[in-house]
Amino acid sequence: MNSEINGLDGFRAILVFSVMVFHSILIFTPTHIELFQGGFFAVESFFVLSGFFITKSLISKYKSSKTSIEAFKKFIKARILRLTPAFVFLSLIQLLTILILFLKKVYLFTQELFYSSLNLYNIWLLIRHIPYFQKFTQILFYNHFWSLSLEWQFYIVWGILFALLFRINKKYIIILAVIIAALSMVDMYYMARLNEDINRVYYGTDSRFFPFMLGALLAFFEQKIPKHNYMFFITGLTSLALLIFGYFKFNEYSSITYSFVFILVDVLTLIFIVSVLKSPIFDKLMSIKPLHYFGIRSYSLYIWHYPIFTILTLIYKNDILTSIMMGFILTILAADISYTFIEEPFRRWNFDAYKDFKTKFSLVLNSFLIIVTCSYVGFSHTNQQLNQIPQNRYTYAWHPSVNDENSSYKKHENKSNLSNLRVAVIGDSVILDVKPYLERYLPHVYVNGKVSRQFYRVFDVLKRINLNDYNVFVIELGTNGYVRPSDLKRLIKLLSNKKVYLITTKMPDPWQNEVNNLYFEASKKYPNVKVIDWYSFSKDHPEFFWNDKTHLRPYGAKEYAKLIVKNLEH
Repeated sequence: MNSEINGLDGFRAILVFSVMVFHSILIFTPTHIELFQGGFFAVESFFVLSGFFITKSLISKYKSSKTSIEAFKKFIKARILRLTPAFVFLSLIQLLTILILFLKKVYLFTQELFYSSLNLYNIWLLIRHIPYFQKFTQILFYNHFWSLSLEWQFYIVWGILFALLFRINKKYIIILAVIIAALSMVDMYYMARLNEDINRVYYGTDSRFFPFMLGALLAFFEQKIPKHNYMFFITGLTSLALLIFGYFKFNEYSSITYSFVFILVDVLTLIFIVSVLKSPIFDKLMSIKPLHYFGIRSYSLYIWHYPIFTILTLIYKNDILTSIMMGFILTILAADISYTFIEEPFRRWNFDAYKDFKTKFSLVLNSFLIIVTCSYVGFSHTNQQLNQIPQNRYTYAWHPSVNDENSSYKKHENKSNLSNLRVAVIGDSVILDVKPYLERYLPHVYVNGKVSRQFYRVFDVLKRINLNDYNVFVIELGTNGYVRPSDLKRLIKLLSNKKVYLITTKMPDPWQNEVNNLYFEASKKYPNVKVIDWYSFSKDHPEFFWNDKTHLRPYGAKEYAKLIVKNLEH
């Protein structure tokens, strides 16, 4: 393995651990995602690296092969041997685990397995309208495989284009790469502006193809760039520092993410690659043993970490920090076994390692450590059925009777001036829990709730009602996904002559704080907008919620309704 690869392997280590940190927060403690909110940008750098290395590999194979078909076959075979065995190994272990511990989740997992095996997982997510950053009601074990499916789609498309054009004239393939990159950038930019569903932009093959093309273009021209030890050492450190800064600074919902930040990440990645290739000092720095060790295992680390983290959230109910530590330990051990006994032997088609004593000892040691770690975790799959939300929950509602209300609150109702208010409440599934109480407390209330409703769907409701029938609008939205500032501004403008109450969210999801901060900012900017702070009221009352920490038990729903009424009175 040459020094060029060693230096970039160190980069892979940084990228894969950035993704792992991001996913650990997203899975274990999503309300703290702002700590490392842009970690997903590391995947973008992986795409640039893939474009670079795959194109270098294609050029080499086409030069050493007699025909384009022969070169393409060699390329695909190499990719299959490199990636598929580890995926099969993971899937077998995963299937066995689910059959033993989570039998009810087998059907959904088989769908995941089927589409990830076809390398169409990102397309499946789009068809099923399954978000990456937002709430989905079911547990997914392979949600990170969207990027690997995208990689395979690149391999096939780019490999075929090479077969058709490379031997005719290399300039044609370069021109085509420029055109594809430009079209993909424009596609992302306009789809992000025009498409209300940001997941279409994030998962789409068309909108995410340009980093591969930029890496491919570098593969054609990097040899023409002269070496400069110290200059590229500085550019390498600077580009790496800026990339890591971006992981802390930017998020998936920033107004400039899809118009600027993704392209900036690509450019910084290109600069980093060139810096490693053209500065022996920087290459040596990035080749230190810990970085190299984890870098060559980056694929196994990537495919193993997400299922392990997900399983831990289902069976381990200890503190968050311990859960994350256990997740990282298990991932590193499993990845080492996968790399040593699956990836490398199949990639080289050489299985002598199975006979080596050190390799056997490594297997035994890693397996023992996994058993010890799993024993500590306990694999205590607790019975949660008593507290789980019934699946048919929204086919009925528990309506309070007159006798169910305490007398003190009924007296409070009678003294209020709520009869002058004509209130419209628009929300998602949370408001469905609250609806029977609101209808009891407010004489002229209209409540419109729908499961999984996104904020931008509020305009669909407003089109169907007569706005003049109401003088107060209460908005309970933001539970199922981020609220775009432009959508909120549009809503406030539409209801500029009404009183608007925005209810803060309380749920264990990464956009909670973003939504709440946005609502408070709007209340300061617009005189007709006020905030009903459900988050502050409920954050120290876990008894209000079911196990999902979002939907309300009857007692919590009653308190929610009382909080709305109290705010409307003032």
